[in-house]
Amino acid sequence: MGRLWRLENTERPGFLIGYVGPRVKGGRPVRSALFSTEGKDTVRERLLDPAKFLAAQLEEIEGQSALRGDLVPALCPTLGVISVPSAFGCEVVWWERDFPSVRPLPLGDLSEVRMLKSPGVRDGELGRILDTTRFFIERTEGGIPIRLGDIQGPIDNAALILGHTTFLDAVITRPAEVHRLLDLVTDLMIEFAKAQREVCNKAGVEFGPSGFQPWLPDGLGLSVANDEFSVPYLNRIS
Repeated sequence: MGRLWRLENTERPGFLIGYVGPRVKGGRPVRSALFSTEGKDTVRERLLDPAKFLAAQLEEIEGQSALRGDLVPALCPTLGVISVPSAFGCEVVWWERDFPSVRPLPLGDLSEVRMLKSPGVRDGELGRILDTTRFFIERTEGGIPIRLGDIQGPIDNAALILGHTTFLDAVITRPAEVHRLLDLVTDLMIEFAKAQREVCNKAGVEFGPSGFQPWLPDGLGLSVANDEFSVPYLNRIS
């Protein structure tokens, strides 16, 4: 898989057949531990109970392993988009049959962004992700690699923290405040990725710096989501 990311596997491209929905012709459906609304538990129950979340992911790995593709079995203690915004104080809304969401910070004025402090790597729901990482490692005796919890990207996190309309307006009207928030978000993403990697390294477990497949070997970058033009912040993360 390292050769794939270094563009050295010229003999064929890498590919993976992952979650393809509830019906599979000529095979068994693979129920997504992260996205499926079917199964024994609701999405909310899975995410809030590490044992149920682990069982669902192991079931998904078993199903994926029966399909063709370059699968690297790995566990991901993700909670969706809420991780970084919750650390900044955004209220989390736990939906029963879907990933949780967050409400924007109730700022009276964008100047209040200047008073935001750098969160710690256990603030908000980040601590839950680290605890779930440890739980997965202990229950599997370190036998399965761990992927980075979904930390989204600087732009997406900032938009969730401020609210998308407020964020887009502030890019034009209050760029200094936006850049300050992006600095804080980027710093937290870096520190959290380091913290989760350290948990894995101390346990002797391989860490994958990507929340989703295909497998990204540690040291070749860091996965982010939904960012197209935040190049300076992405460069700092990489």
